[in-house]
Amino acid sequence: MSLIFSPNSSKRHGVYLGGKAEAKSRSKLEQMGITHILNVTPEKDSSIQAGVPNYFEKKKPMKLKYRRIPVFDLPTSACDLLSRAPSIVSFISNGLHHGSVLIHCQRGVSRSATALLFYLMSKQGMTLDSALSLCQEKRPSVQPIAAFMEKLREYEEQCISKELISVVNDSTEGTRVEKRKASTMKEITGPSKRKCAIGPALPPGFKLTQSVSGKSQHGGKHSDR
Repeated sequence: MSLIFSPNSSKRHGVYLGGKAEAKSRSKLEQMGITHILNVTPEKDSSIQAGVPNYFEKKKPMKLKYRRIPVFDLPTSACDLLSRAPSIVSFISNGLHHGSVLIHCQRGVSRSATALLFYLMSKQGMTLDSALSLCQEKRPSVQPIAAFMEKLREYEEQCISKELISVVNDSTEGTRVEKRKASTMKEITGPSKRKCAIGPALPPGFKLTQSVSGKSQHGGKHSDR
């Protein structure tokens, strides 16, 4: 079990990657303070080789919250995994508010790593390359299959697109404002309840609403593949 990301530099609290062995070890789960488990495998009955049970879902006194993402480690599962990214990110975020999260598949190499990469890009503002480097630094075996990497690139583009919607670039400096630096910007909430960060003044003739509507069209590109 590898601690990949900690929101407060804690030695224990954070997001862990692991495989079947860690998912079934009660002592390891308790030692690491795991409260939420994201199981990125199909039901055991659907595939003896690929499925991993939720070992402690109904066992007391353990109070573990599980969520299963039923995908195989195959190219045919790539679109399905991408479509579940919002659910994955939400579960991990919620888990970190209550304790620590274990994300696992069979070996903690491809499917579970892909799920964590969704979170790191969406909530921590990391590029795919930076997020993957972090995961491989903490757990060298991490390597999503090629089809998952393709969808991760698509998801990265979605995140960049959303950032361009909510953050105004400094055209004079030529620099892109990194995601999640809201502490240095003012936030406003429009009628759609979307939070926007106000940066440098908009160029003459530039309408933010047009940018929003134009960029939002890219959100569903993956559904046709």
